Amino acid sequence: MKANIPLYILYFLFVISSCNIGKAQRVSLDNLDRYKLVTISNRTNEDDIFLGRAQRINLINNYLVVNDIYDGKMITLVSKDLKSSKHILHRGMGPGEFYNGLSIYQTQGNLVKIVEQGLGRIRTFKWDDVINERVEKALASDTIKSMGALIPWEDNYVISDVKNDNNLVSLVTSKQKELARFAKYPGEIAAKHKNNAMTMNMLLECLINVNQKQNVIVVAGRHSDYLSFYKMEGVRPVPLHEYFTYSADRDILENDNMISIRDNERTMLAYNDLCAGQKYLYALYEGMKMKQKERPKYTYLRVFDWNGNFVKGYKFNELLYDIAVDEESNTLYGLASGESDHICIYKLDDL
Repeated sequence: MKANIPLYILYFLFVISSCNIGKAQRVSLDNLDRYKLVTISNRTNEDDIFLGRAQRINLINNYLVVNDIYDGKMITLVSKDLKSSKHILHRGMGPGEFYNGLSIYQTQGNLVKIVEQGLGRIRTFKWDDVINERVEKALASDTIKSMGALIPWEDNYVISDVKNDNNLVSLVTSKQKELARFAKYPGEIAAKHKNNAMTMNMLLECLINVNQKQNVIVVAGRHSDYLSFYKMEGVRPVPLHEYFTYSADRDILENDNMISIRDNERTMLAYNDLCAGQKYLYALYEGMKMKQKERPKYTYLRVFDWNGNFVKGYKFNELLYDIAVDEESNTLYGLASGESDHICIYKLDDL
């Protein structure tokens, strides 16, 4: 005999199950203790590969490309097996030289764009010319002014550009004509800051990365637990998925028309880096207070597909601050600091 269950009970059960599903999804993202611990499989040492002031790491055509100002050079190229390295690209302002805030992006084929954020200059070269330091003349050059992150997008650029509309990101042409503004910040912002672009950019510092084959742009907060995915339909951004838990909390100081920023006891360090693979987006997450006294035990990795769905969480027992991922071998390369900066290798075999 079938039981006749009243409709109001069925409705109650449906609501409870829906709440549990939503809660489980948040736990899978936010409960860092459940992330899988991955131990280091190899690392560089100072005797074999010396890094000066390493800042970023990227993977281009089987080279680890490390932003590393050392001995008058800007970049250290390291083999993936960590057995060999060389320093390239002279630091300076003259022909064939490069300035601070350097980033290298592989665009199409054997071409790369080198961004010098300090100058707002983007130059295009053949990759073979870069590694052999034949860089006196660029194939093309653009100038884009941006207070924050800047990354190529087809023939245009995605820039971190916070204005009083609370949007974090702009898509602009090479002539800096604005095509779209998006990634509206979901947290609260004090009214006194909203009309000052410099203040807003310091307060809401964010990271950007892209996957042009998937037509997706990702934005993440440095000091807020904010992560958002956008699908680009032409120049129109369509929201895919957004994660947000806590807002940025930093002190803005204004004295004699000068603006500075200071971390307080509540200031968090959220996302350290976004690494774009073809299969996944790898988000390096700190999740610590800037002024906490005890040294954190782990750095965390959140892996997402390009629809913005959370796939898996990892934790590492080194404090990594920038990463590159080789998806063919499921290998993560991370920059870590200690007595000297070094590169750590981790295997993500179950991904």
